[in-house]
Amino acid sequence: ESERVVTKKEGIEFAREAGCLFLECSAKTRVNVEQCFEELVLK
Repeated sequence: ESERVVTKKEGIEFAREAGCLFLECSAKTRVNVEQCFEELVLK
């Protein structure tokens, strides 16, 4: 959490303004990486 460059709130706000989907993932811990790619394919 302390290593974040962009906060979750900032990411959500940016996605909303850009009309984009917001998903969080981590290549470092492999959390939600597969889910992010699946969501991209479905959109």
